[in-house]
Amino acid sequence: MTDWSGILGWLVTVTLAAPPATEPQLTVDGLVRLVEVVDVPARRDGRLEKFTVKEGAYVHKGDALGRLDDAEAQFALKRVEVEHQLAVEKANSEITLKSARLIEEVSRNEFQRARQVKQSSPSSISTSEVDRLKLDAEKATNEVARLTEEKRFALLTSQIKAFELESSRLALEERQLVSPLDGIVVALHRREGEWVHVGEKVIRVVRIDRLRVEAFINLQTGLTQLENAPVVLEVGFPDAPVQEFAGEIVFLNPEADPVNGQIRVWAEIENRDRMLRPGQRGRLKVFSKKPAQPIPAVTIPPTSDTKPGK
Repeated sequence: MTDWSGILGWLVTVTLAAPPATEPQLTVDGLVRLVEVVDVPARRDGRLEKFTVKEGAYVHKGDALGRLDDAEAQFALKRVEVEHQLAVEKANSEITLKSARLIEEVSRNEFQRARQVKQSSPSSISTSEVDRLKLDAEKATNEVARLTEEKRFALLTSQIKAFELESSRLALEERQLVSPLDGIVVALHRREGEWVHVGEKVIRVVRIDRLRVEAFINLQTGLTQLENAPVVLEVGFPDAPVQEFAGEIVFLNPEADPVNGQIRVWAEIENRDRMLRPGQRGRLKVFSKKPAQPIPAVTIPPTSDTKPGK
């Protein structure tokens, strides 16, 4: 019998025997820089009423940083809210239309009865009376049509007021200064009480949870192996041992320096515990991407109980 368990064990051993590369492909000096810097602008003209943060505050995306004077926008929003509510209630009201339909039904019944009487006994009711009842029925029908059209117009008006309501809310939100990313407030460009115009820079926020490392690599290096290659940045601290920060290459400059034949590369790294600061330098270790190893083919040797031809 063939010892399949032994062959399977040998196959797994061959497949997992090759360890991943632990030696870096190259090591270069790296400079830590910011990935994202945002100067939050004013989205409306107005007086800068209040800041809700100070320099050095850590903020999350969507956090309020301050606001412009929004008293006028508050009043406008309340007015549009009432107008929208009034338009919705008018569009949903059925009292007038129901009354018109009842009148239409009564008018049509009176006209039908008068016409039947006129047909069975012509002298019992005048032709003018039948015509008057017919006119009343048609007026009632037209009134129902007019009120139905008014209800449709009221519904469209309520939809317009809904858009105006959203616009008023947006106008109020645009007077808020909101952080576009997770980061630290590093500068307040203006002061409370100052008048700012739309587009003017008010607050600077920088992202520090993920940083960029810039380095220069010789053009003779295998560039194809550097794309998205894993990296480790080693940085020394005065009061702590050398720390390592993992990341990967995200950019290879297509232009090389004609003097020294070097290209600039960027790697993005996770700033663990926010230990790193832009401007620090360290040693950037770049590792090769290990291609997937194919599983070697296995030839099963014949055993004593395997006969030729079977």
